[in-house]
Amino acid sequence: MLYIYWVLSLFGMIDSINAGHQKIKASMALWESDPFFLHESVVEDNNIREFDHLCQ
Repeated sequence: MLYIYWVLSLFGMIDSINAGHQKIKASMALWESDPFFLHESVVEDNNIREFDHLCQ
């Protein structure tokens, strides 16, 4: 039972990483169109990117 929960939580984590990727792409597109616009979740996006880099 614990194993099933672990697998489900892993899939949940993958979903959140994918959502993070979408947010990073949106932030980058916004950044390119308006360099002076600083997205308030840039720090969070960087953390997701670092985490994703560690996963590879």
